Amino acid sequence: MATVLNADFRGEVITAEHDAYDEARLIHNRRFDCRPAFIVRPRDTSDVAVAVRAAREAGLPLSVRGGGLHMAGFATNDGGIVIDLSSMRDVQVDSRARTASFGGGATTGDLQSAASRHGLGAITGVFAPTGVVGATLHGGIGALSNRHGWACDSVLEGELVTADGQILQVSDADHPDLMWALRGAGGAFGVVTRLVTRLYPLPTEYIAARLMYEPDALSEVLPVLDQTSREAGDGVTMSVLVMRRPESGDFAGRVMAGVNLSFLGGRDEADRVFGAFRTAAPPALTSEMTSLDFRDMHFAIDDYPLSRPMRTFWDEDFSAGLTADLGRQIAAHSERIADFGTAEHGLVELYPHREALVRNSAVSASFAQRTPGWTLSVCAGWDDPSRDAFFDDWVTGCVADLRTATAGMGRAYLNAVSVADLHRMERAYGADVCCRLAQLKHRYDPANVFRRALPVVATGD
Repeated sequence: MATVLNADFRGEVITAEHDAYDEARLIHNRRFDCRPAFIVRPRDTSDVAVAVRAAREAGLPLSVRGGGLHMAGFATNDGGIVIDLSSMRDVQVDSRARTASFGGGATTGDLQSAASRHGLGAITGVFAPTGVVGATLHGGIGALSNRHGWACDSVLEGELVTADGQILQVSDADHPDLMWALRGAGGAFGVVTRLVTRLYPLPTEYIAARLMYEPDALSEVLPVLDQTSREAGDGVTMSVLVMRRPESGDFAGRVMAGVNLSFLGGRDEADRVFGAFRTAAPPALTSEMTSLDFRDMHFAIDDYPLSRPMRTFWDEDFSAGLTADLGRQIAAHSERIADFGTAEHGLVELYPHREALVRNSAVSASFAQRTPGWTLSVCAGWDDPSRDAFFDDWVTGCVADLRTATAGMGRAYLNAVSVADLHRMERAYGADVCCRLAQLKHRYDPANVFRRALPVVATGD
């Protein structure tokens, strides 16, 4: 295999003998302390095709790394090949067509920085180092989503290297079956080396508000927020974040519940929704509303504790609404967060699926999570391997308790979980979608070369 790469591969090849190996092999979730045989950094799509063929012919595990942030560790393996796309981060913006074309290694920061220079934005997450392709292929949610939907619904074209090393240009006109699969489960069908996506005008004024509460207040706060979500327009985004605050600043070192609201529709909408929430909810310890540059939002979260590489475990459920019982359960678990070590972090986040996120896609897409309600996300971060079992138990136990309090649906957004198995895939996508994906897998990747992705098992047509 090394001979094949040396003869035809023009990019960088890193093995255990290289000084850069130990840094290059690590991904964001440090629980995956894997040692791939080869880390290859292709210069272009032809290099990617060489690496895919080499892995297939040698029978080695194959992983693809964009940003390397998926918590299930898809971006690495032991003894195989990792295709690291970090040298393919170029972004081209067509401001007249309101589209962007970007390479497989482009990050949220790369895409938003390029688009915002033209007064445009893409649907991405809010953490700048996140790989855009990976996040988009499995749904993709961000500040523009209530108005414009899931990121995968905005994908217009893609370039894909298949398991046999073919390079395909994929769209609704060319290989429409693969285009359907890419919009929801694309990583299981090949290496996506380029996507073209729609862009949207940025708001003239982006307003963010935050109210801080003791966790015990959530039993009263959450039902009010749930009602606010049902009544607010598509320019309003909201979330609840329960975590221990940094050791400096307001509420230093205390576990607090932050209610965050953001507004794309301008000051009048912000004043109306924010005012109505404050009137109906219990008094907050602090509240503020500020006008921000939309571009800065994608870098502000970089200061959060879980933004640095560490050992992590994430789990989720989904609920039709927010209840007082849910607030009481979160408050109980916040007491445990307070007992974690100073370098250990627990976080509970709630955010709604509404407006464009729950409408049927205007394009053909395999992504199926379009039910109105709230995602309940629980995660932990730590450094000491001896604490793995403790935090696994805390996260799964917390999610189980939240599910009981809300009649949770046992369903998760698979972009943000540490365990993405076949059972969860079927719960998230449904049996019919999974059956169609399995048939496509049989056609394009029967040997399951791309097994380090959302689980799709090939079946005959």
